[in-house]
Amino acid sequence: MSLGSAYRVRWKAWASIGFLALLLAVSGITSQAAAPMAVGENGMVVAANPLAAEAGLEMLRRGGNAVDAAVAAAFAIGVVEPHGSGIGGGGVMVIKLADSDEAVVIDYIARASHDATPDMLIWDQPTPAERERRYTTGWSSVLVPGTVAGLALAVERYGTLPLSEVLQPAILLAREGFPVTATVFEALLDNYDALMADPETARVYLDEGIPYFEGDIMRLPDLADTLERIADEGPDVFYRGEIARKIADASRRGGGIITVYDLETYEPIVRSAIKTTYRGYELYSAPPAASGGLLVLEALNVLEGFDLKAMGAGSAAAIHAVGESLRIGYLDRLRWVADPDYVRVPVEQLLSKVYAARARQRIDLERRAEYDRYDLPDPRQVWAEAYDSSDTTHLGAVDSQGNIVALTQTLTHFFGAKVTVPGTGILMNNSLSGFWYQPGNLNSIEGGKRPRSHMAPTLVLKNGRPYISIGSPGSGRIPTAVVQVLVNLIDHEMDPYEAVDAPRFYAATEPVLEVEGRFDPEVIEALREMGYEVQVREPYDLYFGGVHLIVYDFEQDAWVGVADPRRDGAAAGY
Repeated sequence: MSLGSAYRVRWKAWASIGFLALLLAVSGITSQAAAPMAVGENGMVVAANPLAAEAGLEMLRRGGNAVDAAVAAAFAIGVVEPHGSGIGGGGVMVIKLADSDEAVVIDYIARASHDATPDMLIWDQPTPAERERRYTTGWSSVLVPGTVAGLALAVERYGTLPLSEVLQPAILLAREGFPVTATVFEALLDNYDALMADPETARVYLDEGIPYFEGDIMRLPDLADTLERIADEGPDVFYRGEIARKIADASRRGGGIITVYDLETYEPIVRSAIKTTYRGYELYSAPPAASGGLLVLEALNVLEGFDLKAMGAGSAAAIHAVGESLRIGYLDRLRWVADPDYVRVPVEQLLSKVYAARARQRIDLERRAEYDRYDLPDPRQVWAEAYDSSDTTHLGAVDSQGNIVALTQTLTHFFGAKVTVPGTGILMNNSLSGFWYQPGNLNSIEGGKRPRSHMAPTLVLKNGRPYISIGSPGSGRIPTAVVQVLVNLIDHEMDPYEAVDAPRFYAATEPVLEVEGRFDPEVIEALREMGYEVQVREPYDLYFGGVHLIVYDFEQDAWVGVADPRRDGAAAGY
């Protein structure tokens, strides 16, 4: 049946707040309304779907802390936004507890099988399209998932509620169903052929062979059963029990190499957050292999020497300064960054103010520089980020005690590898595509290695107090989006909604500068005169990420949460 002939009138149930209230009423839970922007004196959760934000807020109302709220929202978003994340993927979480002087990071990025070898990606395939397919689709592209282990560790070590309670909203949403948003509907359409190619994925995530339309109710009973098993038996059932055996069996049948041993030996890593200062603020972010945090902090160090406020928000001068500072970070990422357990990453040197000052001197504020100005390999000869997509999800949480969290997680591309473990509802990642495709690169695949990613969950403190939680999905656009919103807040003194809503651009290693269509035409022309190849996209374009932001308003003595208007997100506070 074709999609065109399959369209039919359906019951439209997209009323997220009312629907969640109905669901929560079934379990005796009271709800607080979620909206694109919210203010709360006692706590705040912001996520890519109102139902996930509400799930996190409910943990705060039950007496849980920001970690409990973030984990509840993370499990829930994996249900209601199945294309962006889920328990078959991985992520990274930055936590700053009120009683600690430092921020910690839980790295639960997906990891290569122990049987992976540097030459395994040299495929003798007849066409580039077939090579790309094997790199991004099917069990050959799946890495060992870390989400369950990472979120469970966060609750155990830093939370206050039991994992079984934190999982309840996600279980309820999977069991009772949830309204499909416009973003999920579009993702289903865009990936329809690939989803249909795997019978189990088609059975679980399509409606009798056609995409769920916006407003339809999607139910995931197999996933609800899996989440209930995890709630009852803990993460061991996923990594050492029946679920692990099902994952390994499906991998073997599908031509993958994930084994029970790979799952048994997966461990999330607790790392120290990387940090810097920017105009007197303290910033903490995730270290490699989640390289986006390093890129954000490095770019801000460079920008600290420019008077961006005087340049003016949205001006060609400010865009150029931010873009060139980011480009230095992107080039350093290609040259230096990979899994720190396999490669020595010079984090301290890259984040030094001395390095930033030297890099700043190389920027010509009148013109875009050529690549060799930075004494780095020509990135046009580098195969990297060839499979960019607007995937992933980000959320944040803060509580009345001053604990604050930023969390980013992913399946890597929309719907990951487009394969689902039979009988479990677990949609698997395609994080293999985060590795370099040939041996000899610092980011080449090796047994047990984590691929480099752009994730950049970031926290900001003001005078030692929690001030900002921020992050975004969007692959290579993540660091660019985070830097722009922070500059909008700190340099241009925008209010939180203005900072997220403002038009965005993307400048990385290529001479192309992509901009949203709301920029002044005179600014675009000035950028072209500086040497940029400017491409104008939609006025509000999902391509530029979906920043979710929490900011403390010292005048109101309250938290302000903002969800990006480019997506379906919401903030929920109380």
